[in-house]
Amino acid sequence: RRSSACVECGRWHYEERSAFAPSADITYSRLRSKNAAAAAMSARREHGRGVDQHEVWADVSAKHAEIGVRESDTGAMRHAYDQRRVDLEEMTSAFSEPEPGQTGVIACVSGSAVALDSFDKPETLARLWSRLVSGYAMDALGAPPEHVEDDAARAFLQAAAESETSSHDGVGLGRDVVLTSSTTVGHALAWEGGVVHLALFATEERTDRSAGAGGRIASPRGRRHLRRLPDQL
Repeated sequence: RRSSACVECGRWHYEERSAFAPSADITYSRLRSKNAAAAAMSARREHGRGVDQHEVWADVSAKHAEIGVRESDTGAMRHAYDQRRVDLEEMTSAFSEPEPGQTGVIACVSGSAVALDSFDKPETLARLWSRLVSGYAMDALGAPPEHVEDDAARAFLQAAAESETSSHDGVGLGRDVVLTSSTTVGHALAWEGGVVHLALFATEERTDRSAGAGGRIASPRGRRHLRRLPDQL
């Protein structure tokens, strides 16, 4: 388990608890990066896993404006996914499922790596695949496509490999390992001598410097090249 945040500002006005429900989509990488950075700072300074809830809501609101969400009474992130579902499905149609034995993926937007998710078992990635890819596609909505070079992923991994790391008691089972560098932030859940889930993100500084808000997800051909790179960690 890791720190979590509410992505629906107006949910606190609900009178019925039945209105609360988990999202069918994993949120976009920019917000995951911000949450990871806040949680890393909290873990190292306060031995907690806090995130800035108001910053989360502000970023969701900004994402609504970026992609043209027409109406959202509660400012919910799911409204962005719902209203752009056709576009998201068109973008992700070439990524219907991971290849046999695949345990991780690097998402590249506008030619730059923005996120990595790697798991201990292919079955775990398969269960989360559609939700992860939908989140990557949300990052890419409305931004210009660019060719993905292998060097983009290698640079991303190299920055992560040179990260400052620290280990902390897990919220539940295992240990939380926090990784931070000048251009990446991430965390890993380690349990019984292995890494259950490793998540790495480009920081906002890196994203702003490279390609702005996003771009197209790597093509299937590019994805085949990048898929092998997490094994080098």
